[in-house]
Amino acid sequence: GSNPIQTVDSSKIIFIEKKDTISINTSFIDELHKTIILDHSWKEETPYEIVVLPGAIKDIFALENDTMKVGFKTRSLSNYSDLSVKITLPAGSGKYIVQLLNSSDALLQENTIADTVSTLNYKHKLSGKYKLKMVFDTNVNGQWDTGNYFKNIQPEKIIFYPETIELRDGFDMETEWKIE
Repeated sequence: GSNPIQTVDSSKIIFIEKKDTISINTSFIDELHKTIILDHSWKEETPYEIVVLPGAIKDIFALENDTMKVGFKTRSLSNYSDLSVKITLPAGSGKYIVQLLNSSDALLQENTIADTVSTLNYKHKLSGKYKLKMVFDTNVNGQWDTGNYFKNIQPEKIIFYPETIELRDGFDMETEWKIE
């Protein structure tokens, strides 16, 4: 479902590489706990299977998953690109949330930065079009706030990197983003 996840019982999640059971670390990609990262040194062109047993994932309403089975095969590294973004912020300007979005505006990665100069590295991205979105995290709570009309609180400011970033198979890209 689309509800935030409360708990993940990794003992009820089985990862298979070719025919061997392996262990994988899991963590959340986002503050809302709707997306889980599977952290593993994936091998190129290798078949994997993930079996999620009942009760492995519980959401905030105590709803549990049924048995799920997903099989996939990794691609060759030549199918991926790395993107490096050097971001320059005005001195002492606070915290910012930087989001990498795909062409459908789905969140792929989120980072919080506060330094005057930060370099964000996005590894192993498929060829395609990407967008960068920045939220001025005025109240430093790690998420975009819509504001409150009745309390005269403005929504936190959002800006987008001025161009669409296009990645091609096997070609790494570096770019800079200066915020005035």
